[in-house]
Amino acid sequence: MNILNRRFLIAIGITLAILFAEIIGGLLTGSLALLADAGHVFLDVFALVLSFAAMRLSLRPADSQHTFGFHRFQVLAAFINGATLLLISFEIFREAWARLQTPEPILAGPMLIVAVVGLVANLLVAFTLHDHDDLNTRSAFLHILGDAISSVGVIAAGTIILFTGWYWVDPLVSVLIGVIILLGA
Repeated sequence: MNILNRRFLIAIGITLAILFAEIIGGLLTGSLALLADAGHVFLDVFALVLSFAAMRLSLRPADSQHTFGFHRFQVLAAFINGATLLLISFEIFREAWARLQTPEPILAGPMLIVAVVGLVANLLVAFTLHDHDDLNTRSAFLHILGDAISSVGVIAAGTIILFTGWYWVDPLVSVLIGVIILLGA
């Protein structure tokens, strides 16, 4: 197994851990921003797995049915990643609209802890994938980078809620995360 394969597997493992932490944290704290970020992380896991599979397929040699080999799978994986980003962003917008109309209380302290752990893990994964130039790996790297930016937004929301009690900031940051996801698409 080459170094890029190992890096992808490490990135997938770390990202899965972030996903479970943010889902649990979002449900326990009532934070839509954490759940929105978890949706983004889910897409990161999906993107990483899809990119890893496409990378592995592209290594197969050409045959009589695939005269150019399997390199097109990497482009297809990048396209599917973008399409899934569109879907999740629209769901975030829908839920954020409902929460803006009826803000819900949020446990800001635990929300902050989960968001900081998520940011650190995202930066670790981004560092793991940063030095490869193919379209497939770049697509996965951009997913992770967008999620790191989203984590910063969740940290900001948690801090504001902690000191002001303004629960409406949570769905507002969720909309910003949705926009980041949409731009990534």
